[in-house]
Amino acid sequence: MNVIYIPRRKFEPINPYEGYVYIFRVSNLESDLNSLPTKIGFCHYKSGRNGHEITDNRLADIQRHHWEKLYKVFCSEWINDANIAEYEIHRKYEKFRIKGEWFNLTYNQVKNIKKLLMLIEDVYNGYTPGAHKLKIHNKRK
Repeated sequence: MNVIYIPRRKFEPINPYEGYVYIFRVSNLESDLNSLPTKIGFCHYKSGRNGHEITDNRLADIQRHHWEKLYKVFCSEWINDANIAEYEIHRKYEKFRIKGEWFNLTYNQVKNIKKLLMLIEDVYNGYTPGAHKLKIHNKRK
């Protein structure tokens, strides 16, 4: 019997830190104003997959070991240096850290992080901050 060996290809991104920053939380309700465990992390870019697929897989992995139901509250667009964005957010919210990438945050704090990440997306990806929110009409004669 002939056995065909196909070597596994190792994933080597151009920039090992490019990817997506995500926020997982015990509750996804805006009305829930209590401080709740919130995970802020980043996942590497994988060729042919978008950020939502990658973070959904990451959520499933974490959920297997977590005692409460987790929700994906936010997934950024692709960021060239997602690890730096994640690190800066961790540093900003250091006093709320529970352990590792887990923080005890209110939903208002999570909304502020989402706004910050959207600004970072624009800056890292070369856009003028907030330009995508402007309505520009191209009038033709």
